[in-house]
Amino acid sequence: MVDDDFDNDVAFKCRSAVVVVAAERGIKPTPELLLAGCRQQTWEGGGYMYDDNGYMLPSPEMIAFGVTADDLMPLGFVPAYGPAMAFVRQLLAGRGVPIG
Repeated sequence: MVDDDFDNDVAFKCRSAVVVVAAERGIKPTPELLLAGCRQQTWEGGGYMYDDNGYMLPSPEMIAFGVTADDLMPLGFVPAYGPAMAFVRQLLAGRGVPIG
């Protein structure tokens, strides 16, 4: 099994796991850790949520409304889902696109 988030073809998988204790506390996420954590996230309708540089990509639904990757660039590096969706709703409202 190949895991794109890790070098040297190292990866592990299991059906489930239980976290018993946290090994470290107060770990500050670096840009690399944030990107590694979101690199494989996908939209419910398919397609990756973020590009290789950590910028949000439009979901299939956004694409259907005419939203492009360039439209989402102002969100910056690894934006949170909630604020990103508010941004998209505002963007579409500004374009006069009716959304349900």
